[in-house]
Amino acid sequence: MTLHPLQNCPSEQQLLDYHHGRQVEEERFRLEDHLLDCPLCAAAVRTLDKYGAPPVGLLTSIGQTPQRKVELTAATTQGQRELPIPSTERQQKTTSTHLRSWRSYWPAAAIILLLVIAYGFYRSQQISQQLFSQYFDPQPTYGYVALRSLEGPPYPQQLQAALQAHQAEDFALSISSWTTYANDEIDNLDYRPHLYLATARMALGQLEEADYELRQLPAQGEQPMIIEANWYRALLDLRKSKPKAATDRLRQIRSLENTIYAPLADELLQELE
Repeated sequence: MTLHPLQNCPSEQQLLDYHHGRQVEEERFRLEDHLLDCPLCAAAVRTLDKYGAPPVGLLTSIGQTPQRKVELTAATTQGQRELPIPSTERQQKTTSTHLRSWRSYWPAAAIILLLVIAYGFYRSQQISQQLFSQYFDPQPTYGYVALRSLEGPPYPQQLQAALQAHQAEDFALSISSWTTYANDEIDNLDYRPHLYLATARMALGQLEEADYELRQLPAQGEQPMIIEANWYRALLDLRKSKPKAATDRLRQIRSLENTIYAPLADELLQELE
């Protein structure tokens, strides 16, 4: 073992910098070489690692006051030579400390992540509701003709009352009138009352009931009323915050020709995508 002269021992600040990992690689290697041959400096480093940094001045001028250095190490070394902690082990300790510190932030990070997800879901819902309000029209295009053409036979009075209430947007009365008319209707192939009932219930926020009425209508085909029913199905999906289902329906409508809902579907798809 080579004994270094005391004047070659590192200063207090150098030992503290080594303890806190503030030295560049070359300086750290040089100091560690010294620690291998100087049990007093090695003991001082071990004391720093175990008890933390001492009060300012306790390690001052190691090279000039060897007695203080001996006093500092006597309680821990008891005259025995101890090597400093290897560099790899020191790095493992630092990594472990960082991991423990990171784990302490996990609860807050998890809360922030949940808030971000919740905000994204809320924002998606808001957009869906806004688009529904923008594109929803409770008056079907391919429903019944104007009221004046319904006057007199063969149009029942109940049909006239239902259509009048619907056009006036008195949807509570409209639902009652359409339900009565649909129950009394002889021609079961007329699906239009279900379309009016669906739009009236959508206007009142009765979403499940509206979905039931739409399911009474054919889902496949290129008849104008069937296309219109699928348009309202897409809008209902938006109202129920199901943009993926709405997008699939709108793509089908956009692919059709000779329908007023194809350009509307394309426009709404651009809003969603």
